[in-house]
Amino acid sequence: MILCGVSLLLSPFPVLATQSVVLAWNPSTDTNVVSYRIYYGTVSHAYVSQVTVGNTNTATISGLADGTTYYFAATSIDSTGDESPFSNEAVYTVPSAAAALTVLPSAAGQFSLSVSGGTGYQYVVQTSTNLINWVCVLTNTAPFTFTDTNAATLPQCFYRAFYLPPGNVATSTAATLTTLPAPAGQFSFSVAGISGGQYVVQTSTNLVNWVSVLTNTAPFTFTDTNAAALPQCFYRTFYLPP
Repeated sequence: MILCGVSLLLSPFPVLATQSVVLAWNPSTDTNVVSYRIYYGTVSHAYVSQVTVGNTNTATISGLADGTTYYFAATSIDSTGDESPFSNEAVYTVPSAAAALTVLPSAAGQFSLSVSGGTGYQYVVQTSTNLINWVCVLTNTAPFTFTDTNAATLPQCFYRAFYLPPGNVATSTAATLTTLPAPAGQFSFSVAGISGGQYVVQTSTNLVNWVSVLTNTAPFTFTDTNAAALPQCFYRTFYLPP
């Protein structure tokens, strides 16, 4: 028995909080259809995942990775288990939650930057004078502009922004770094934050290019055994949303 095919409508739209997508399709005209199956993967027509839904014409696919392109197709299934051919293929690229900061012209004594990322995502701007202690100064919905009107009163100031998952409080995700005693030629610090939360440690020699060197569950200790080999090295950590 060959079932009537399914026409998958791709105008998927993101459910920003969970990196999901909602798919809709035209229901099959076969009255024996009892459910639908969505196939998807990151290669066109090579689907590695599937989910079966009831007799509906929408489905939410969750657990999608930032910045990744996914391909979707649907089938219909009748009461005897017979399955139709694949529908047309739908393509969707998940927006990235990573923040992009761009320096903007600003008035004397001030410092301005734009924060972009996933449109509609919440981002937290933090400032620091020493790259160890960070203060949350603004939470807003991307894209937006941040201006530090007190920049001229500080000998130096650093800025960063991170995605704030819904239900989280900005101050709760910030990592606290504490320098620890270390053998000669090494540098150690502890990372505290959300207990059980994942944090990424990054290093840089110029405050421009950063390299991720460790992802671990807070609280934990990081030791740079190559610190003596570099003329200077900076460290930072950020919360990795689930």
